[in-house]
Amino acid sequence: MSKYAVRLATMQQVRDHYDSVKPIRGTTTRPMGFRGRKWEEIRKVDDNTFHVGMNMWGVTDFVPLVIWREVGGKTEVTISNGLGEGAHMSVYAFLDAFLPLGMRLIVKNGKQFIQTEPYNNEGTGDYLPKGTYDSATSEVVAKPITYSRPTATCKPWVLTSKPYTLPRKVVDKERKAQYKQGISEFVEWAWTMVPIIGGGYRTTWGNHYERIRGFTEQGGTGFMQILVDPSNEQRLDILCAFVQEAHDNAPAHWDRNLRRHISKDPLVDPKKFRAKLNAYINKNGNFTYTAK
Repeated sequence: MSKYAVRLATMQQVRDHYDSVKPIRGTTTRPMGFRGRKWEEIRKVDDNTFHVGMNMWGVTDFVPLVIWREVGGKTEVTISNGLGEGAHMSVYAFLDAFLPLGMRLIVKNGKQFIQTEPYNNEGTGDYLPKGTYDSATSEVVAKPITYSRPTATCKPWVLTSKPYTLPRKVVDKERKAQYKQGISEFVEWAWTMVPIIGGGYRTTWGNHYERIRGFTEQGGTGFMQILVDPSNEQRLDILCAFVQEAHDNAPAHWDRNLRRHISKDPLVDPKKFRAKLNAYINKNGNFTYTAK
């Protein structure tokens, strides 16, 4: 369903927009944008506080993602991300459409950032971490960031909350060292096998996930037991799954003549091949953790 952006710059524009939206018949719901997307709402708490948010999948209540407040001659905007791990494309699309004028969402390396004017293409902006959802208590624990500026002006937004530290992935080298010889042998075997299997790695997404489940359902230890055992036939499943993900995630461009996306083979360089496969092993072998 279509979506259009509603980029508001001032608190008065927020009030005017709220007043201009007629509630959906029989409800108090006021869609923020397109009326067919009634799960994306604007709610009035009082004359100086408005919540712009949505009903998220798996969460029964409305979650405010952009909160506007006017306090002491200043306008504050508090922004929250999605909940839990993984990508939340609906949330990213929501923020992209409804962030205040003078802000934009940046998604880079699987993380989200808010960038304020003047924009630049070098930095990533202020890190916006994901929140959590406690299914037992039905409580949302957000990790928001807040910006402020004088109400009477349209000066650039200034971050007023404490910035979050970007999480850093660390490899458990001590545990991984136990498998050093087996990993080395697997990488060499994989480099030899890639040209042999050719396009045989490709399968449907359903079969791809079934294949992955076969060597990950026993956790990192089970995965490594398969990987270091030359007689285990599932080693080929690991290699095929790795190759398919590498190709699917490779940068692509649209070819007008062929009318489809084209990407270069991401595994022709031996150094890049080993680096990507090592990262894949770190992930599925559960060798990485987030440093606090």
